[in-house]
Amino acid sequence: MNISERLAVEGWVHLKDVGNISTLRSYLPHHKIFSTKTIKFQGAGTVEHSNILVPPHTDIFWSPVPPRYLLLFCESPAPVGGESLLIGNVSRCVSPHILEVLNKESVAHEKVGNRCTYQIYSNDIIRVPHNYRSIEKVRSQYFLDAWLAFVAELKKNVLKIKLEAGDGLIVDNHSSLHGRLAFHNTLNQTRVLHKVLIDE
Repeated sequence: MNISERLAVEGWVHLKDVGNISTLRSYLPHHKIFSTKTIKFQGAGTVEHSNILVPPHTDIFWSPVPPRYLLLFCESPAPVGGESLLIGNVSRCVSPHILEVLNKESVAHEKVGNRCTYQIYSNDIIRVPHNYRSIEKVRSQYFLDAWLAFVAELKKNVLKIKLEAGDGLIVDNHSSLHGRLAFHNTLNQTRVLHKVLIDE
């Protein structure tokens, strides 16, 4: 299978010894770049992304149409921890009834003073926030019960992958979720990842 076919079936692709972020980007040449970022953690004084656990989520989940693909290139892994957490094609591993309930109610989200709403599942797109506790603000107990059942199903389907230097990861940001375990750097090694979000 080619990259597009593997993404359609599995929801993500792990590529060994890619070389650099430009080579990884070349696997999806006909898509537009939404954003690029270098994620580098050197210590508490210069932290851009926290080194604590990040549960599986959707990038830019609050958008009506989130970026379609997430690309991660590992320049330097953390010596301890930092494994990627992946849940491929969520709609195939969660009960249709749960997804139906999650489709019926919107969740509020505030970012830099702007308030918007989104649905966990609509139009075949999964939208899961980084902060699962934010869902608890929804008042419907029926919805909250479905959300808890949804999270329980997700936990049964999490895969862990360690990205080594030179490895790349492509994730379908509409169908699948990604996160990572907590990690620790040393004086001699710093975790550095390059990230690109791509629109269709």
